[in-house]
Amino acid sequence: MDIIILTIIISLLFIVFALGPIFLQEFNIAKRKTPDINVNQFIKKYFLEGKDLSKMEKKDVKVLYQKISSTIADMESNGVYFPDEVKKELEKIQKES
Repeated sequence: MDIIILTIIISLLFIVFALGPIFLQEFNIAKRKTPDINVNQFIKKYFLEGKDLSKMEKKDVKVLYQKISSTIADMESNGVYFPDEVKKELEKIQKES
């Protein structure tokens, strides 16, 4: 009986201290200071405030489209390809701004 209780206690301690941080890691959101995270936070904040994209400053629009195009280029280098229509539309929008 003592062996069973000791086994249960050791198992619980293992679950709490070894596996607990792994399972709870997704709930701990740390602020990272990378440019991609900053752009994502900017876009999220901008659209949550209900602002219109046409009222966005030209400088911000240019930075936003540069980030989007660099993301597309990064995805293509990883093997995800986009149709030419998407690229042409992005170039058209970049020329307008």
